[in-house]
Amino acid sequence: MTEEERGQMQEVGAQILQHPRDKDETDLELAFAHVATRPDVTEIVVVGGIDGRFDHALTNVNVGCRYAVEGHPVSFVDGGYRLRPVTRYLSLVRTSRFDTVSLIPHSDVVEGVTTRGLVFPLADEPLFRSRGRGVSNRFASARASVRVRTGVLVVLETSSVS
Repeated sequence: MTEEERGQMQEVGAQILQHPRDKDETDLELAFAHVATRPDVTEIVVVGGIDGRFDHALTNVNVGCRYAVEGHPVSFVDGGYRLRPVTRYLSLVRTSRFDTVSLIPHSDVVEGVTTRGLVFPLADEPLFRSRGRGVSNRFASARASVRVRTGVLVVLETSSVS
């Protein structure tokens, strides 16, 4: 973080925690561990975190999924993307920014996937991490939903224009 960025963060009252550069956890892991224990945190929203270095993006998604499994609502918002791990249920709203929905299994198998309000619906079906089914769906109505019986499903929203 540059001194200018640090100053901007302090101006808006952000809490800045410092850790050694060389460590066993990623910065995002440390941030998640910090906020997940706070009783006033109802959702963890990461602005950024899924662009840039591919190894970091994959790791960040894995960390987000871990906390979603522990019961914390998690979302990543980065440019033209919103990514949310789902372990039970997610409600979606079509916007001009997010009109395309991809369902990507994080678990080897995600069982009992049911969607409503998407062009290509699923009814209590399995999705497999090793297969592409679930990618690039579209809203059939202004609202949609995804329900999962077991496993972790990553819901990635983007624009069909991107």
